[in-house]
Amino acid sequence: MSSYEADICLVLEGTYPYVRGGVSSWVHSIIEGLGDFTFSLLVILPDRQQREMKYELPPNIRKIHTMYLQDKSAFKKPLWKKNLPDKHLDAIWELHAAMPFVDTKYPSPHTGREEFEKLITCLHQQNWSPASMMYSKKNWELLVQLYHFRNPEVSFLDYFWTWRYLHAGIFAVMRQEIPLCRMYHTVSTGYAGMLAARAKVLTGAPMLVTEHGIYSKERRIEISRAGWIFEKSRERFMAEKQMSTFKQIWIYAFQAMAYFCYEHASEIITLYEGNQRLQMEDGAPAEKLKVIPNGVDYHKLSALPRQPQKNPVIGFVGRVVSIKDVKTFIRAVRVVANVIKNVEVWVMGPTEEEPEYYEECVQLVKNFDLESTIQFTGNVNLMEYYPKIDVLVLTSISEGQPLVILEAQCLEIPVVASDVGSCRDLLEGMANDKHLGPGGIVTGLADPEETGMAILSILNSPEKAKALGQAGRERMKQFYDLPILYQKYKELYEKYCYGGNRV
Repeated sequence: MSSYEADICLVLEGTYPYVRGGVSSWVHSIIEGLGDFTFSLLVILPDRQQREMKYELPPNIRKIHTMYLQDKSAFKKPLWKKNLPDKHLDAIWELHAAMPFVDTKYPSPHTGREEFEKLITCLHQQNWSPASMMYSKKNWELLVQLYHFRNPEVSFLDYFWTWRYLHAGIFAVMRQEIPLCRMYHTVSTGYAGMLAARAKVLTGAPMLVTEHGIYSKERRIEISRAGWIFEKSRERFMAEKQMSTFKQIWIYAFQAMAYFCYEHASEIITLYEGNQRLQMEDGAPAEKLKVIPNGVDYHKLSALPRQPQKNPVIGFVGRVVSIKDVKTFIRAVRVVANVIKNVEVWVMGPTEEEPEYYEECVQLVKNFDLESTIQFTGNVNLMEYYPKIDVLVLTSISEGQPLVILEAQCLEIPVVASDVGSCRDLLEGMANDKHLGPGGIVTGLADPEETGMAILSILNSPEKAKALGQAGRERMKQFYDLPILYQKYKELYEKYCYGGNRV
């Protein structure tokens, strides 16, 4: 009897099965479509807050393991004193000193891989807790050393809390038990990628990474806008200086996590070639890179009958969060509504992830007098809504290969999308499918005027809308049908689970 818990352990951060859409839909589809393989899920969540599963789990999922980055109980100060072996924190120091991408002031001549593996092995061999690491005297000495070595010009108090908050998640990853599986597959870098790399070091099993969007790039965008990272300073000029420093600490950390993930991956997969340049900038070896586009159930979607509505309908599918730039979409709708008075607009996606941003979007709708035009539907069954949409719009500032574009084009819905990720490839085609013609219009980033005019050009020309829709549908049929995706991952899983010789 096999001692393996499952064939594949999927390492997931903040997605399936607790969040709908995007990456989660892709994960669910892969598990369902490859029923001959068994899966365990290792899910990373921010905290122990109760969460509801958004998917009915397929029968080939053997077990779900959940870990928490900010688990307060794990970091509660111990009532007892325990002397940790110095080698624990010595190994952390060695990794920090050798860390690639840490800064330009003290560039490291090393890759950090050897130090990373040494730290993993060291921590695995000794019983320890995050609290015992955080509250040890040796840890304090290490922190003071790092402060003087890296950033002595900034506030030590702010440095202390930045270091502690960042390392809370890292220590949680280093402490998490690893289920024994034939291989490990992470769908991002970051904490999930670091955990998958740790699984590779400890078990010796193969590890794959598939990136939809580039995690380190997306975190860079979020960190540049974050207001929670820094303590207020008494002097304005000092606050500005510290803001830059502390944000850089977080950015370097996520770059390093990506690097260690890439270093330990057998293959590094992304959805389109444009992402590979960003992966190589974070240290991904070119010989490991592979492109596997998203797939879509063309036959199911193309069979849905269109249901034209009385008024023109604009659809926006996605989470109401800043990275989707819903505000630009709302401003573009104002441009459209100035010309077409009876247009209807549906924003379809969860609103609870960034509640403040959602409230700002609601207020913007009121400010533009669009309350009777724009409806925030929350989560809906898209299969019921797609047939009623005349044009689908995405205004994201970062994307990988948006599943909603693929789905919409199967129904001959023309698309307007910002020029991010693979949106241009999906709408205008690549070398092998450009002859099919465009399936939509690509617009500039954060440009409501251009977006609004593109929407109008489609709604005001039935002939153009039809041509765009037919070209997009044919592109999906020939190049993005779901069985193509399943076959490629089946080959990878057979190769790394069974050496290509599955009996």
